[in-house]
Amino acid sequence: MQRNRSWAQFGLGGLYDTGNGVKEDPKRAYKLYTLAANQGHHHAQFNLGRMYESGRGVIQSDALSFKFYKLCADQGDASAQAKVGYFYASGRCGTQSYTEAREWLTKAVEQGNEEAIDNLRILDIREGIKTTSSSSYFTDNSSVLCSKCNKPAQTNRTLRKCKCKGAQYCNNTCYHAHWKEHKPEHNRLVNLLPSTGETKEEPTEDNKTTTDANKSKTKKQKPNARCNCGSKKKYKKCCGSKKR
Repeated sequence: MQRNRSWAQFGLGGLYDTGNGVKEDPKRAYKLYTLAANQGHHHAQFNLGRMYESGRGVIQSDALSFKFYKLCADQGDASAQAKVGYFYASGRCGTQSYTEAREWLTKAVEQGNEEAIDNLRILDIREGIKTTSSSSYFTDNSSVLCSKCNKPAQTNRTLRKCKCKGAQYCNNTCYHAHWKEHKPEHNRLVNLLPSTGETKEEPTEDNKTTTDANKSKTKKQKPNARCNCGSKKKYKKCCGSKKR
């Protein structure tokens, strides 16, 4: 019951945070996130860290931002681990420590976090390490699998992540093939995970055949039906309003 309450508080906070279906209200979002974070909800803790980092809805505070990122990172969240590593490397947490920074960034890199990979490279440069230690973490991705075909990421290449952070793919073919199955979960997660509130995952042009097929399906939609592209708008006000 307590877990359900924290998820409800976090989800409602996300709506006020992004203005999705309600009037945008960062202060109310902060209060709801705090209620969920106090129950150990790590996504709420991450969002509080983000709000304190930018000063959105609260008085900006690096110390409090670091506190909540650290709480989230301790629960294994890769994005939070990358943030903690960055704070240690830059000294924004109050104490600069490249050793601590490397430890946290490495944890995030092992989960395929691209921000951490970039920051670990920068840390190598700062410490004068010629053989980039971060390279060893993204050349072996045997434990990171495509959500569609279950194949590991290719050498020297991370998987493409969906905007909802709930799926990842080795190429656009797998992304398009899995979209119909993944769409309901995608729409649910964008309202829960730290995001911009975007619910529409735009296909790329790399797979022209699949994209053209999707367009032909879209043309057959009814004007007042929900658009198949993944948005919450009606077809006539979404893809149907575009000139073809």
